[in-house]
Amino acid sequence: MGKLRTFVGCVLAAWLFTTILIGPAVSATAQKSFTYRCDDGTVLTASFLRIIRIEAARLTIDGKTMVLPQRRSADGGRYARGRTQFWIKGRSAMLTRDGKTTNCETN
Repeated sequence: MGKLRTFVGCVLAAWLFTTILIGPAVSATAQKSFTYRCDDGTVLTASFLRIIRIEAARLTIDGKTMVLPQRRSADGGRYARGRTQFWIKGRSAMLTRDGKTTNCETN
């Protein structure tokens, strides 16, 4: 029984990890999408989600989609995972990927 319980726990943890942090947020409540145009020429679409109790941003850049969980921020909304960070305040945002930061705006 102990091995079965451990196995089920591992499967559940893997499912939560892939659903919430890696895969498309199928069970998420999405808000309106916004298009941002950045100083370096990047155009991205951002949707802000609530997945269970986790706030996240789903970014689509160059046809690739990533989900960034919300992080603590003293001002604005900050979303980050790995070497990617998206920090918004009002209509402005900063996108950081692989150590390079660019300023972005939405309408």
